[in-house]
Amino acid sequence: MAINRAPQMRRTLSPAAQQHVAEALRLLYSDAPGLAGDDALAERERLRMQDEAHHNPQAALPLDRQR
Repeated sequence: MAINRAPQMRRTLSPAAQQHVAEALRLLYSDAPGLAGDDALAERERLRMQDEAHHNPQAALPLDRQR
């Protein structure tokens, strides 16, 4: 039984995407140690908060300024 599928389009990566892929491959296959323990948790939390601030800038209102 033959399976007929449409040919898949191959997209070219933008220069920024190529840099991200190269960085990911370098980190995956290099001998350099990565973050571990508390440092890894702190970095993960920092990235999570940065992502949350980017997607929802009004998530936390500044409470230090009172009238």
